Amino acid sequence: MPKQRKGADDLPFVPMLIRDAMTTDAEIKAELDPRKRRELERTRDKAIARLMKLSWYPHVRVFLDHLGDRYGGHLPKAKGGRPANEHRRLLIAVHVHESIERRGGRHGDIEAAIGEIAERDELFDRRRRRRPSGRKGRHMSVPQPSEPATRYDYIKEILNDTDPDWLRAVAVELKLRREKLHFGPGK
Repeated sequence: MPKQRKGADDLPFVPMLIRDAMTTDAEIKAELDPRKRRELERTRDKAIARLMKLSWYPHVRVFLDHLGDRYGGHLPKAKGGRPANEHRRLLIAVHVHESIERRGGRHGDIEAAIGEIAERDELFDRRRRRRPSGRKGRHMSVPQPSEPATRYDYIKEILNDTDPDWLRAVAVELKLRREKLHFGPGK
């Protein structure tokens, strides 16, 4: 006899997940505190991801169908993968903006600045590092290239990012660099 799937009695957390997943974008935007707004969005996304894994459960399947209608017939993509390297993105954005300011800011100057930063970053990423291959690091292996070079499109994507928090972070960093303010251990 095949093993029976767990029923509704074995999944008491499903109603809570459905409640969390039903949070709309309007409800999230209505929250005044940015921290709570991010928390609501993260809770909603986690609940949707968990419910997608429980799609064999009939009530969940019906809810996911309704959720797909809310998102234009497609369920939202599951979150995952490597986290964005925010610090590196910020440094690249600041370098591009500084290069654009040095050049004058016309359209051709913007393209040239992006190309310059892409080339400089590519040269920077060609550095080599050695890794031990033998026991206790006695033998050194052939040098390995480090991270892949930054692509032109990636830098353009960073430059064209319209997220208000991102634009604020870039503006603050540019202002701190112009005023040469440093926060860190004193000399």
